This record gives sequence, structure tokens and C-alpha cells, in this order.
Amino acid sequence: MSTSSSLISAGIASSEDDFAEEYDTEIVKTVKNHLRAFNLTDEGLRRLMDILQTNLVAALKSEQSGMMLPTFITETNTTIKSRAIALDMGGTRLMSFVATVLKQFLAKYNLLDNNLPLGFTFSFPCHHNTNSITSASLVAWTKEFSAYGYTNEDITNLLIDACLKEDIKLGIVTIINDTVGTLLACSLENECQVGVVLATGFNVAYIEHGENVSKLKNLQKKVKEISINTEVGAFSDLEALEPYRTKFDRMLDDTTNNRRRQLFEKMVSALYLGKLFKIVVDDLFKNKLIFKGKPNIIQQLQKRNFFITPTMTEIAENYRIYDKPLGRIQQLVNTDGTSLTDCKVLAVVCNSICSRSELLAAAGVATVCRFIIGENITVGVDSSIFYSDSGLQRFEKKIECFAEADKKIRLLRINEGSGRGAAVAAALEANAIAEESLWSFCSVL
Repeated sequence: MSTSSSLISAGIASSEDDFAEEYDTEIVKTVKNHLRAFNLTDEGLRRLMDILQTNLVAALKSEQSGMMLPTFITETNTTIKSRAIALDMGGTRLMSFVATVLKQFLAKYNLLDNNLPLGFTFSFPCHHNTNSITSASLVAWTKEFSAYGYTNEDITNLLIDACLKEDIKLGIVTIINDTVGTLLACSLENECQVGVVLATGFNVAYIEHGENVSKLKNLQKKVKEISINTEVGAFSDLEALEPYRTKFDRMLDDTTNNRRRQLFEKMVSALYLGKLFKIVVDDLFKNKLIFKGKPNIIQQLQKRNFFITPTMTEIAENYRIYDKPLGRIQQLVNTDGTSLTDCKVLAVVCNSICSRSELLAAAGVATVCRFIIGENITVGVDSSIFYSDSGLQRFEKKIECFAEADKKIRLLRINEGSGRGAAVAAALEANAIAEESLWSFCSVL
């Protein structure tokens, strides 16, 4: 059974065939054929899920793996009430600048001398040191970010040193990933088992039984549950992924600063989809399938920052949902010389890229759900790709299609999940230390 047919049976309208009569000019048919490599099948995706699961299971045992990273957060469902500072760094700011801005924030709210716990969201893969949430070393930069002198360094210490130079007084400092933060934020009001970030990057975190995490070694039997940062976007098994990659993906990978790495993420996340959009349109132009004889149109669109993921997802949404989508697409293009056929072609391109992204992301989340014991699974999602509720509902249906038959998936949108989760992590650790100190004091008495 094809992916599209299974999704229709799950209550999702076809993203393409509903408008077949309106869209199918000869050029559009040729374009669809040109982009057929983006089409995926249920069988192929389930085969990929099996390979991904095998890799994730192996990563739970390997200390050298950059996937399935223990975060040493062992408590998620909480009603804690406390004050903490949350600092979210996704890759656009470095420590000295962060410390400067943090000092300005603390001064504004008269918090400079409060010694509050700080929860630091650092959205890059890290190995936690000394089995602690307060210390972690950077595995590698991702999402096209690069800075010298950080890899294998203790990120928490670098932040603390920068804060000391600014004379900032802090309590305990914890470090978490944005996906784990989303999981924690979702857990504030729900029994949440999985956290997903589908934005600049793509990643999944979940709650695992400690006994299943061999890399914990002596802590394996002591920890009942622990949150795992899967770093699923780092999955880069070329042999496994090659059937799902297109020539456009290979062209994209060649332009990145981390070739042959983060290959799964490069087919899914917002950072790369807009770039893939531009590569495909350039290829169609070379083949005289769009903007015939009008190279200035692509140049104008490039200057207007048209080839970005938000534009692409909006075009795809219009193509899927509305009865007359071309008017809105024409508004988005807004360039003289663009024909109705050009708008149709753009719609097909955006839909092809976005549909594959959603299917791969859904397969990735569903694979992680295989590790969850129980029928009802709540997934907190922080996403800049699914800007509409209908898009999130469609994603939920796709995950359910790939999940095991006995599992019921519920997706919840979590806004600002990484920052809120960082505050929760800091408050939990501060409370744990306070309770430990109180117990030690009572023991002395």
C-alpha cells in the first residue's frame, strides 16, 4: 500500500490528487515526474525505521556514539514551584555575548544578587560529564554553526567563566538540550513521554528505563528512568539513507560545512528545506520547466529572501488545503512575468519537499515511540514548520500510521518549550541539592 493511500485511509486528504484537474498541464506533469524521487512508500519507510531502531539500540550501549545521549534528568512529572533563570542558546550567540545580555536581564529585574539557579538550553549534541546535569561537553557543532575552541570542552564551565568576568552571581547551572527542554515543559501539565523539536534542526527526546541504557554502567541499575536525547537527526548511515535521498539532497550536502553528517536532519529540518527548495527550482529552470527565459525572476526572488522554509511551507499548505490556492501563491511570488503555470510548478515543488520531510520526521518519531512501554503516548512538539493546527494534526496522523498498532499518539504544541524546560531542569536540580543538604544536616544531628 502506498504512503498516500494509507494516509487517506487515516483521514488525511491527498495532498496532490484533489487538485489534479486544475493543476495537470503538460509542464506540471513533467515536473511531477522530474521530482518523483521525493515520493516515498510505506514499505520503504518501515524498512528505514527498522534500520534506525537498530542504530538507536546500539547507541544505548556505546559510549562513543553521538546518539542516544543520557541527560541525567531522572524526573519529569513534577508540580515544582520555584524561581529559576532560563537561558536558551540555539547557535547564534557565543558565551561572552550571552553573559553580557544575561547581566542586562538580571539588572533589569533586580536579580543580580539573588544567586538563582540557571537552566541553560544548548541545542547541540553533548556528552554529560561525571553523570551530571550540571556538566556537558560539546560533541560537534550542527546546523551549520561553527566556532573554534568549543568541541570537547565543558560548555557549562565556559558559560560560568564568562559570567564570572561579568560579576554575575548564579546558583546551580544546569545544561540541557532543546528537545529535552520541550519534554520537560510538556510534562508540567501532562504525562509526557516524548519531546520533539522540528524547527531549525530535528531531534527527539524520550523517557527510557535506566536498565536499558548500558552506557550508564554502574548507574544502570540505580536509575529507574532517565531522559534520552536521541540526536536522531545525526543518523547518517549512507547505505540505509541512499534510497531516500535525491540528487538534490546530494547537491545540498555538498554545500554544507558538515558533509556526510546529519544526513537525516538535512532532509527534514527548516534550516535545510529552504536551501533544497532553491536547488530544485534552479534545476527546473535549467531544464526549462519554470520561469522560461526569465532568469531575472529567480534573482528577484532570491533578493527578497523568497527561498526560505516558511514561504515553502505556506505554499505547500495552500496547495493542500484551499480550493483555489494559486491566488495566494501568486501573492507570495509577487513578481512580474510569473505565469500561472510557474505558480503551479512552485506548488508541486514545495509540496514534494514538505511531504517527504513530514513523512521522514513522522517515521523518526514513530521509531522512538517503539521504545515506549504503554499504549498512550503524549508527544510535546515545538515546531516552526507546523504553523497551523491542521498541519500538526496531519503530522499526528502520520506518526500514528507508522507507530505500532496498539499505540495511541497524542501531539501537543509546546511553545517556548526549550526555555521553559531549562527553567524546570534548574529548579529540579536546585531542589534536589537542597534536599540532599537537608538530609546530610539531619544525619549529623
